[in-house]
Amino acid sequence: MSEDKEMLSVRTYIPKFNGEQDKFQIWWAQFKAHCSHIGVIEAIGTTRPVNLPTTEDEVIDLSKKDGKLQNQARKANATAMVSLTLAFTKNSLLGMIYSAESVEYPNGEAWKVVSKLMKKCKPDNFMASVELEEELAALSMGRKDDPEELFEEISILKNKYSRVNIEEVKLMATVISKAPSEYASTIQNERRRLGTKFDMETLEEVMQELWKSLYANSKEKTTTIKEIQL
Repeated sequence: MSEDKEMLSVRTYIPKFNGEQDKFQIWWAQFKAHCSHIGVIEAIGTTRPVNLPTTEDEVIDLSKKDGKLQNQARKANATAMVSLTLAFTKNSLLGMIYSAESVEYPNGEAWKVVSKLMKKCKPDNFMASVELEEELAALSMGRKDDPEELFEEISILKNKYSRVNIEEVKLMATVISKAPSEYASTIQNERRRLGTKFDMETLEEVMQELWKSLYANSKEKTTTIKEIQL
């Protein structure tokens, strides 16, 4: 495949989203990368773009700097709406597209879609905190499970609930409480040795090294991390 065709493939590929909340964070990261690549990232915020014209068909003076910025914002909005429409695979999501349409913008405003999407998939404040607590409680680690899986789940939750202030010490406490008893003495020794320098990264390194020495070559695998049903 030629370089030009490869670039065209990247530009035309649009990540799909089916509305499942646990898939949102990965999809959103990919979708933002897509929008950045095609030059419309400013159109997918949660507030109205500063340079977006009042109406979709507003006459713009392209000889002026402000006019050029308005024209660019209008084109970016149109392209972002196309990308969002093609990305959504469920009727409930397409409803967000329809609700973003108006007399002023018959084809919709992308920022309105994104704003509704964030409210649906990234809940704020109290309910988000409750959901986070439930998902942390649902994590588990079997005796021979690779600790990397647990830390990966923690990372996913941090991204998913990025609007919630999650203290690292709480996440460390969660990991330690889920770790099998074989890890207890090693973790405790490292905490005493390092004191305040003992952090999440160090905890992962300690557990990973112990797992490698104990189970890395074992073919047997116990239960993996449970995922809470949304």
